[in-house]
Amino acid sequence: MFKPKSIRSSNPQFASDLYSWMRLKCFKNSHVEHQFWFSLSVLVAILYGIQSIHFALTHPEIIQDDARQHIFWIRRFIDPELFPQDLIADYFQSVAPWGYQTLYWLLAKMGIDPIFAGKIIPAFLGVLTTIYGFKLSLKILPLPINGLITTLLLNQVLWMEDDLISATPRAFIYPFFIAFLYYLFERRLFAVLLIIILQGLFYPQFVLIYLCLLTIRWVDKASDKFCRKTLLLGTLVAGLILIHYRLTSNEFGPIITVAEAKLLPTFNLIEREWGRNLFFPDNPFIYWLLSPRSGILFLGVLPPLALTGVALPFLLRRKQQFPLSYQVSEHLIILRQILLVSVGLFYLSHLFLFQLHLPNRYIYHSVRVTLVLASGVTLTLLLDQQYRIWTQKIQSGMSRRQWIKFALIFSLGLILIILPFFPPMATSQRLYRIGKAPEVYQFLLTQPKDTLVATLSEEADYLPTFAQRSTLASLEYSQPYHQGYYNPLYQKTIDLIQAQYSTNWQTIQQFIQNYGVDFWLLDRPAFELDYIQDQKLIRDVDQESTVQTQLQQGQIPVLSQAIEACSALQTEQHILLSASCLEKIAENSP
Repeated sequence: MFKPKSIRSSNPQFASDLYSWMRLKCFKNSHVEHQFWFSLSVLVAILYGIQSIHFALTHPEIIQDDARQHIFWIRRFIDPELFPQDLIADYFQSVAPWGYQTLYWLLAKMGIDPIFAGKIIPAFLGVLTTIYGFKLSLKILPLPINGLITTLLLNQVLWMEDDLISATPRAFIYPFFIAFLYYLFERRLFAVLLIIILQGLFYPQFVLIYLCLLTIRWVDKASDKFCRKTLLLGTLVAGLILIHYRLTSNEFGPIITVAEAKLLPTFNLIEREWGRNLFFPDNPFIYWLLSPRSGILFLGVLPPLALTGVALPFLLRRKQQFPLSYQVSEHLIILRQILLVSVGLFYLSHLFLFQLHLPNRYIYHSVRVTLVLASGVTLTLLLDQQYRIWTQKIQSGMSRRQWIKFALIFSLGLILIILPFFPPMATSQRLYRIGKAPEVYQFLLTQPKDTLVATLSEEADYLPTFAQRSTLASLEYSQPYHQGYYNPLYQKTIDLIQAQYSTNWQTIQQFIQNYGVDFWLLDRPAFELDYIQDQKLIRDVDQESTVQTQLQQGQIPVLSQAIEACSALQTEQHILLSASCLEKIAENSP
């Protein structure tokens, strides 16, 4: 029988020297090695940041999905005359945390446009998160190579999703949370309290995670003076922050109840399509496990290597096989504590549904960080083991089959590390959106600043950002959690749909006068049946069948008859009608 020949190293000592050198460089915690791997970690974050900025600036009408909600109104800090008496702008300004507002206010006073600022802030947050991530990982396994592996995974996790890149309040969770854990391990009381304050100023709901972590650590170490102090003072600080947040967030209250939410189309399946804010799918498996708002297992997009953390408990039980596990510190227990706290708050949020916002928010961010920290340790242990195994094989001689196996394993690891850097992989889940009506934006920019546009077009989602003018209704801005905001917006949407497809000019006239509409933006196929089927805003308020029935019966909307007479602007895809012109036609109509 044929047996592959062994291919011995021409210099067996070379393999031994290589292993010793790699052990020295990768698994020795000296100052030189520390600085080398730390610099590489920061370089990874800088490269991701540069890639992000370059992509975000490639198109003049590009914006991150959630940034459309949370940043457009900040231009009020540059020009207070923008968005006067605008329900949408007033609402999103009211729910913006004070620290978030203050940061953008300072940048605006420096002459930096908020939309541009939102494209560069993630790069700075990425570097800051990486710095703290490197330091934190060394508290768990004090080896610089662990710091590089952990921060490499951390950057892949951060930049492959739309949280950090949004530059919205939730983008600040990661640097603050990781800094909080680091200072907790450092036993620096003032720094811990400062991070709690900062977190409360940027994303108050996450302060509950901090408070519960301090509590569970005090339970584990009741005799620890530092734990008692951090719990006592942390509770005081967190309590003041949460009370202030609760008292100042009622301008558009009350918060919607579960019974009320179940009646709204946007929270449910509509015509077999998901509502804009789907929370109650018919399938309980989806509801409890996979839903991005209510499910416990929804963690977004994760690179494959970030999932290796689930194997860490099994590796730690085999210390002879993974000798580096002896160096894992007692701080590793924080991962279990984070999981317990996250799961507890997840179910508490379900118990007090919508009062603590969305249940998945207490799982998504904290568990992603936990997985990264666990995976960093796991991969470091595996790397050390594989170095020893393959060095011995190379030294003793390997067959061609073994060389092929080595090459395949090495190549697979390299692919899993490099692939998330490629733009199609790195940017696909960042949810960048591109406005498709630049001519409309430019025209509206020349109109008075109190201009109000009525439209069912998806361009309503972009008008406040790129045209800097108010829109009456929009799917993107339809956040239903505060009744004082959503109820009037819902009514405006219904009135707009009824007016646009009305066969009575008096309905058009009354609508324009009631809401003070200046322009009416139409998609060119706005009066076709196929358009109604694809129109998400109409479906989200459950008006699709009503409008379809009307058109199928041959009832012609009067608005379609005024296109030539009242067009202020026509493009290949859109028609902008003058509301004053429509009023004149209505006055002369029977």
